[in-house]
Parts: sequence; C-alpha cells; structure tokens
Amino acid sequence: MSDTQDANQTHNNEVVLFSLDALDIRGRAVRLDHIVDEIISAHDYPQSVSTYVAQLISLSCLFSSLFKFDGIFSLQVQSSSALKMLACDVTSKGEVRACASFDEDHADEDDFKLGEGYVVFTIDQESEKDRYQGIVQIHNGDLVESVQHYFNQSEQIPTGIKAACNQDADGRWTAGGVLLQRLPDQGGTAEKTDKTDARDQWQHAMVLLSSLTDEEICDRDLSLHDVLLRLFHAEGPRVFDPIPLVKKCRCSRDKLLDVLRSMDPAERADITKEPEIEVQCEYCAEKYKFSAEDING
Repeated sequence: MSDTQDANQTHNNEVVLFSLDALDIRGRAVRLDHIVDEIISAHDYPQSVSTYVAQLISLSCLFSSLFKFDGIFSLQVQSSSALKMLACDVTSKGEVRACASFDEDHADEDDFKLGEGYVVFTIDQESEKDRYQGIVQIHNGDLVESVQHYFNQSEQIPTGIKAACNQDADGRWTAGGVLLQRLPDQGGTAEKTDKTDARDQWQHAMVLLSSLTDEEICDRDLSLHDVLLRLFHAEGPRVFDPIPLVKKCRCSRDKLLDVLRSMDPAERADITKEPEIEVQCEYCAEKYKFSAEDING
C-alpha cells in the first residue's frame, strides 16, 4: 500500500486508484455514502428505480476515473420497460449528479426492471468539439453485465467488476464497487508473461474479485484500503492518490430560462398563458419559478 495514504480513512466518496503490478492489472474502488443517498432522497423513486440509480452512480464514478478528460463523462441507459431512462454524469472536477425517468402509471416493482435497450458512454471535452461515444446493448437486464461486456468486447480490454448497493434500516443509501482491468502489452525489451500465464493470472484475479461481498462494498465504516488488502494481500496492491467526489448539479435559473426561451413560439405561447411557470430540474429536483414576462423577454 502507498505510504502517502492514511489507512485510517474510509475513503468514502472518493475513487481509490490502485494497481496489482505482479499481475499487470490496474484497478479502481469506490464507495459512496452521502452522495448517493442525497441524490436518491431528492426524488420519490420506486425502490427498483432507486437501486438502478445507485448502481449507475457507482459505475459512472468507476468508469470516469479510467479516462483523462477535461469536461464531462456521462453514462445513460435507455430502456423499453416502465423504467425509461437512467442518467449520470461526472465532471473532470469530480462533480456527480444522476436521475431517472419512469412511467408513473406502473405500480409493480417488476415493471421497472430494465428491458431491451442500450447503454451509452459519452465523454464531452470542454476544449474540443469532438466527443467520444460508445454504445452497448443491455444484457439480461443487468447494468454491471452490460458495461462489462462493452469493455470486454468493444474495447477488447479484459474487465471485471463487482458492484453493490443497499439501503439500511435508517433509509440511508450506499453504493460502491471494485473494477479490475488487465493492462495491454506495451511491448519493449522487458521479458513478457506468456499468454497462458497471463490468462491464469487474470482468472486468479477474477476469483479474488468474486470473493468480495456486498457487505464489504457497502460497509461505511470499513476502509477501502482494508478491502483491497483483504482481497489482494499476496499481490501487494499499490495505491495512488484518490479522486475526490462531490454531489453537485449544474442546473441554474439562467440555463433553464434559456431553454424556455428557445422553445417553439407556439409552445412558448401555450405555457405562458399561466401567470407563473414552475420548472423542476430532473437531476437535483430544485424548483425554479418564472413569469410570462421572464420567458418572453
């Protein structure tokens, strides 16, 4: 473990970066407590929807830490079921927000399972017009399986993920996970592990990862460093400076007013029949009020 890290800290609400040098593997670990709890608590989501939102937040934090970018990483899910949409984005400053859209006419929790659809990964660079985007179909209604399939097949990077979330007896949500990726062969003059050994090492790492329990992932009082030592004690995990995370929405009165003013004239005329219009941010649930005069400028 790194000498620069304080092993007494839990490192909740941070992405912990680490490597297993002996196995040529890099990893990420995250546990979110008040961030995921505050995001979900701002909404009146069904239990199944809240669970998916919690999963998506932890996955987004893990994946955003794999890329170097100056802007916004987003993970969005579109589904054919009563759960229509899930979205989470993480900025390069570690600012996190998330939301869901669902058909409120459905009351059965089973209706909110993910149906057919796709998961979209997007990186928007602030300084560039081009964006990186990847798309993968939803596999078996499982978010973790879907994003893992994307890296294993589309990016051809062996990737293993163990994620979990829960709501405790006090109603508090916690979510987290551990991600492993096998580093590609960089070439050079150093002696390389042959393919058979590489496969054996990767399978060994996956066996260790599978032993991680949901309770360990979601235990707010258990240090993530201790989790990594339990999992990979013999491999000697090397830990780097963590990436701090914070819940923060990017909505504002001015941004929403710009959206309202850009509406089709007929639609704008229809909504301004009322003396006051209330708009709620779908991410943070903050409410903004506008008069017809505000919108018509």
